[in-house]
Amino acid sequence: MVRSGNNVHSVVGSVRLNVNLKVATCAELVSQKKSSHLQSFNLLVDELVRELTELAEGPSATERCLNDPDCKPKYLVEKIEGDCRAILKEHEKLSADKYLDDAVYRSLVSEALEVKEAGRDKFLLWLHGAEEALLIKSRLLRAAQRERAMTRARKAIRGHVSR
Repeated sequence: MVRSGNNVHSVVGSVRLNVNLKVATCAELVSQKKSSHLQSFNLLVDELVRELTELAEGPSATERCLNDPDCKPKYLVEKIEGDCRAILKEHEKLSADKYLDDAVYRSLVSEALEVKEAGRDKFLLWLHGAEEALLIKSRLLRAAQRERAMTRARKAIRGHVSR
């Protein structure tokens, strides 16, 4: 509508409105980022359990059990899986908004990858170590990972010195 003095003029025109109902809202996108991370973390844990189950049923574990009176590698795998899933639950508890912070998101992704590596290290510490499964089973994932890294470093140093 246009006014000029006492006269009022109307302007008529066509308007085209395009509503795209497929576009996600901001809240949906944030939720999708969290969901995607949790699915990836869950897949990493599933993959770890498959790998450890194969190792637990393999000849090295059978041989290791000859020296360990409390040998139950499948229980060790279950304990490791429980440890990993407990950390996954901590990620689930975070609000979706936390996943928007790049530093937080990066640390969550890193932690998921480290959890898989720590779980593998915990099992390998038992498989290639001298301690009984009960002692390894009670160890935290990160403590077992550090101990395995130190064991590898000691072996590398011994190998380097003996050359």
